[in-house]
Amino acid sequence: MSKNVKNLARKTLACLTAAAAAMTAAVATAQPAAAEDDPLKLGELQVSPASGVLDATGRTGWITSAFTWAGQICPAGYRYWSTFEGMSGGVRQTAGYAIMADADAAPSVAGLNEADANIYRVGNYAVTPHVASTFPWQYAGAGATVELRHTCGGSSSYGYYEARDYYYAVTIEIEPGGAWHVVAAPAPAVYDSAESEVEVAIPEEIVPTSPTGLKISVKPGLTTLTGPAVRLQGQPWQATGHLADVTVNDDRRDPAAAAWTLNGRASDFTAAGVASPLSAANLGWAPAKVSGAGAAGAAVEPGLGLGLSVDQPLATGAASAAEDVTTTVNAALTLRVPGGTPAGTYSATLTLTLI
Repeated sequence: MSKNVKNLARKTLACLTAAAAAMTAAVATAQPAAAEDDPLKLGELQVSPASGVLDATGRTGWITSAFTWAGQICPAGYRYWSTFEGMSGGVRQTAGYAIMADADAAPSVAGLNEADANIYRVGNYAVTPHVASTFPWQYAGAGATVELRHTCGGSSSYGYYEARDYYYAVTIEIEPGGAWHVVAAPAPAVYDSAESEVEVAIPEEIVPTSPTGLKISVKPGLTTLTGPAVRLQGQPWQATGHLADVTVNDDRRDPAAAAWTLNGRASDFTAAGVASPLSAANLGWAPAKVSGAGAAGAAVEPGLGLGLSVDQPLATGAASAAEDVTTTVNAALTLRVPGGTPAGTYSATLTLTLI
């Protein structure tokens, strides 16, 4: 094959390749966009009311509030705004749209660190008064599908929107004449499925027993107090510990029953070979409720007043007419030892009384 023939063959091949690429590009351009959910949309906004009729003259009949559910988040790296934006046909309403003024107008920057920002935003609608065609009343005549968005902003500057911003949204259809309603969010597409067996063992029925009244159903064990290893002569020394969980069970189911109190009192601290005991007035506590319907008692300062040398409330509560009531509490213990107290291993008894 001559050199000219080879050159012609290469040119012909190049032209065919370019034509094929152009045809492929034309076909690709003609393809519609993929019908997939927007990956930036995190969830649905809730609005109230869910339907109404717009009054193009009085600008009434629109939603009065919108909010995200508690527990929804702006992901790490994104703050949340205190305004809600209007959208129509995918275009943000940059002038005159109705905005949502949050009760706490200050924008949160919590999401700009490495943690998610929990949000629960509630707002009431406020309309820009100086714009004649204000979103969404401008659609009341011809009808439209509009969207309200609550934005999770990726910018460190408040109010500056970016294409990568996440958002929560609700879609609203406005009919010609102004009637409108919230468009229900479509059910998520199912791309795969799997099956799992569920098993449960149901016990035999038993005859309910009579109420047992009030009782301490969980009791704390030994509590050890510890403090600094070094104790200066003549100076007070302090040791701390933690009283384990205590649970009170009240199955009286009688709302007229008297309220109960769980009291605590300590004996004086004694040690082998030490003649004088250490008064329980030097022991105090800070009760805390772990769970249940009752309440923890007030803190008692050690070494001030009577401390735990007298009955002090650890918890209080009342019966319920409909169900058994349990209340679980514990307490941080503090012993303040006066200077001059002889060294030794001291012990005392903490007595809990339920009345």
